[in-house]
Amino acid sequence: MLEITPGARVRGKSSSRELIPALVAELERLDHNALAFGAKRASEFRPVLKARTDWYESEEAEHVLEELLCALTDCAGTDAVYFGRRTLTSDEFGFWACED
Repeated sequence: MLEITPGARVRGKSSSRELIPALVAELERLDHNALAFGAKRASEFRPVLKARTDWYESEEAEHVLEELLCALTDCAGTDAVYFGRRTLTSDEFGFWACED
């Protein structure tokens, strides 16, 4: 299991266009097995990006973002920690303790 230190990992990124590449990079940094996930997902959506510049605003991009957040939460290895926004209005994404 990985040793996860709570705190921000991605700051100042709020759009899917900024978040998806940053979250893929964080997932790859934490889990070398995740390289396959990042490469697979990237290969799936890169051709779309060339044809559609609005891909990041699509429903598919929302699903990719959700998958990335779940995969990063899984890296924590405990239900007591999640990966996501610090608060609803925060631009900090990271590992945070779950509040009861």
